Amino acid sequence: MLSHDKKRARKYAPIFKGILSGESGCSLLDVGLGSGWLAKQIQENYGLSVEGLDVIDTNTANIKLQIYDGLHFPFKDRSFDYSLIFATLHHCDDIPAVLKEASRVSRKGIIIYENLITSKYNKFFELLHDFISNRYKLINCPYNHKSYKDWQNTFNQLGLKICHEQRFSEHKLVFTSHRVLWLLRPY
Repeated sequence: MLSHDKKRARKYAPIFKGILSGESGCSLLDVGLGSGWLAKQIQENYGLSVEGLDVIDTNTANIKLQIYDGLHFPFKDRSFDYSLIFATLHHCDDIPAVLKEASRVSRKGIIIYENLITSKYNKFFELLHDFISNRYKLINCPYNHKSYKDWQNTFNQLGLKICHEQRFSEHKLVFTSHRVLWLLRPY
């Protein structure tokens, strides 16, 4: 029987096809690695060399992991082709600092998958979902969820342009969760 993390990895790995198809042999840094199963699935599906970066070690997928302070990536400039930040930015205390570091270590771009706040109702349930899903695991929950416009403003302020965008909606018990996948590159 597959674990929750493995099922989740199999569910989400195909969404990267529009960005990672044809990128076999490239390197990817998974920022906020978590269990590592998404990184492992991406490695298998797309033939990428994958490493992980996180503030705690919950890696069960045997992906090479570097622990860091949540702000400063311990890698040289342009060390990876891509940085992947999957459902992680809203857990960061300093989103611009994390994006600057991801940009610094990436040659081809930053891949982001993140929640979108679309209304007060949606925000309430996204925050509640975040709390229920993560707080008991001691995962940082500063509730930095943003609207599409707020994400755009953040990217523009950092000189990052959207090169690829794909939106998703998933109905949960009492609300619809809106997500977006971006590929960002410096202007």
